[in-house]
Parts: sequence; C-alpha cells; structure tokens
Amino acid sequence: MNESPDLNGTERSDMEGKMLQLIIVLALVLSGFAGCLEEESGNDDDDNVPSSIPAPLWEVGKFWVYAFATPDETDIAARMVVAPDDGTNHLIGAASAEEARRHAILNYNPLLGRVELGNFSVYENGEPQSLFLFPLSVGNTWTFNFLEVEGWQASVESIRKASIPAMGDTILVNIRATAPGGETMEYSFDVTAGWVHLMRAWTASGDTIVNMTLVSHGSGHSGTVYFMRGYNHFDETYSAPAVDVYDTFLDSGHPDHGAFDTLVIYLNYRIGSGSSGSMTLKDNEAAEAYTKTWTAEETDNQLDSVVDHSGEYSVTVNLEGSCDLRVRIAGGIMYSWDV
Repeated sequence: MNESPDLNGTERSDMEGKMLQLIIVLALVLSGFAGCLEEESGNDDDDNVPSSIPAPLWEVGKFWVYAFATPDETDIAARMVVAPDDGTNHLIGAASAEEARRHAILNYNPLLGRVELGNFSVYENGEPQSLFLFPLSVGNTWTFNFLEVEGWQASVESIRKASIPAMGDTILVNIRATAPGGETMEYSFDVTAGWVHLMRAWTASGDTIVNMTLVSHGSGHSGTVYFMRGYNHFDETYSAPAVDVYDTFLDSGHPDHGAFDTLVIYLNYRIGSGSSGSMTLKDNEAAEAYTKTWTAEETDNQLDSVVDHSGEYSVTVNLEGSCDLRVRIAGGIMYSWDV
C-alpha cells in the first residue's frame, strides 16, 4: 500500500483519519478470527513454506497501521513509520503528534520508539529485548523481558501460509510466550509486512496487557513523525454523589532525560442525569490553569495537553450527583523526525 504522491501531509492525514474509522472495525473482527486463518492456510510440511525466516529489511518511510484494543479505548488506530536511523537503532515514529501524546499517557503501543538495527530488539526500561530471534525456525526458544513482565520464555510454534483479507498472501511465524507469573503472550511475525502481525498478552487472571492487530502496511510515507517519551505523574479516580478534592503532585522532570516540554492530560468521565462536575489543573508557580467543566449526561474519554512548567501542580475536582471521573497526567518530551 503506497502513499499517493499528489497528496500533501495534511490532506493525507485527514483522509487517513476517515479511513481508519472504517477499517478498524474490520481489523478488530479479523483479530478474532486470526487464529483460524492461520490454522487453515497451510502446514509446516508445505514445500513452499520456508523452514527458516531471516530478519526483515526496512527502508525509511516504511509504515504499518495497527488497531489497538485497550481498557480505555477500543478503537485506537495508529500509523507507525520508520524514520532515519541513529546509527544504533531504527527510529519508529507515530504519523501524528496526537498519536504520540496518546501513547505517552496510555502506553498502548509497545513497538513505538526505538528498534535495534540488525537484531530488531525493542526496548524495555532502556534495555533492548529480543521479541524475535532471527533466523526464526520452528522449535527455537529464547527469553526476554517485555510489557513490565520479566522472564518471558518464547517458542516458535509454526511457520504457515496465510491469506489476510485486504492485505493478501503472506507467511506468518506464530510465537507463544509464557512468564513465571502466569502471563501469556501470543504474537506473530508477518514476512510480507516485515514486522508484527498480531500481538496479544494477558495476565494470569485473564486481564489484557496488550492487544494489537495489523490493519495495513506499505512504503513511501513522507512528512514529520513523532515520539513522546512519557512519565506518569498522577492517576486518580473520583466518584460522586459529592466530591470536593484538592490534590498535588511535583513535576521535577524525567529522572533520566531532563525537563518535560508537555503535560499530557487524559480524562475518563461519566456525568449522570442531573449531575455536574469540574476539574482544574494549576501550575502553582506560573499560575496557569487548565479547566474542564461537565454538565449532565456527558460520557467520554478526552486527551489534552498543556505546556509544562517544572514545579508543584494542584488538581482540584468538584463533582455533584452521579459522576465518575478518572484523571491521568503525564510529563512528556516530544521528539520528531523528518521522513
């Protein structure tokens, strides 16, 4: 899937936003049937299925569009783009600054940011981790840390042909990993796409850790791409019938990377009939405030951002009636690369 050469970045972004609303439904449906598709599409003894899969080749402008299901939002779609490398890592940016901010606070896309050259390791707490051990062959095993879980033991279970609706024929390498704490992860490498096709992970109790499905892929993306390094400052939940709360947190910058340039705010709210609410975030030194008010029968998720000023911040919440509000605030450092 190649970019149309006569569309500029803004036009392409607008069109893509409309298209993603349509294709994400298909992606989520396909994710439910992905296992069936893989099982029916071939077997390990097929002469046309290679026994060993080498590492992919990436070029600048290569992209993947993924659909994500999260506890907060079930219809996130994001485009990831390969930017020029830094000599050590492929740099993988989001196609829009909003996508980068959303990931910085919700942390739903574990493949965004840096991927090591050569072995394609992803990063966990600053350390490269091998999601794949190329060349991939059935029966290969290895260990890694990922998704804040230590000691994943991975094994290649099968290499199979697959026919993916809207993407065509490919070969999928299916991998299963388990961790000492009872966590389970199933993911696949798509040979044609050159990266992850499906990734799902659960806790021992069955709660979703990550759920992502490839929607489309291609080459030739151009424009600026973004990555925001996030650090959580604040996460509180409030419920009425009556709430009048004053909380504070200290913003002293990222512990390893210095001052933040942005505060990202994510709100989940439900305001019942005959109810109302408000939330104010205030920088106590600069006296700048961010305020949201709600009237009856409003329910939504909202992403906002403000300029960051290091120091103490206050959060004031007032709720009346039947209300539920979750407030999350993260500091962010935005990076951008031209593709």
